[in-house]
Amino acid sequence: MMEEARQLVAKVEEVERRVYSLNYRIKEYEHKIAKVQNRIPFVEGDREVEIFHRLLDGNSMRAIGKQMRLSSTTIFRVRNKILSQMMKEPRSYFFLITYVQQSGQIVEERKTYISI
Repeated sequence: MMEEARQLVAKVEEVERRVYSLNYRIKEYEHKIAKVQNRIPFVEGDREVEIFHRLLDGNSMRAIGKQMRLSSTTIFRVRNKILSQMMKEPRSYFFLITYVQQSGQIVEERKTYISI
């Protein structure tokens, strides 16, 4: 009976360890995603924005090239341009928050980033 209890406790501890480990990884991913999302406003150009969103959707450079009728080399160059735009530090920027109301209730919040 005692041995079964020990095994049960060991299993519960292992499950707790795995859940903690999984939560830690999820928090790491959320932190990385937040960093990328904070840099989205720095991407300039219609083509760059479109390619960036397709990359975020998980499309390969070759697939994006086929969809947009561009070579994969061009997509690679644009991706590098996007990365350099995202890594640049702006002199300063701020964002304007506007609220959309319906019947006195706020139904939507819009953020507009402005770089100076």
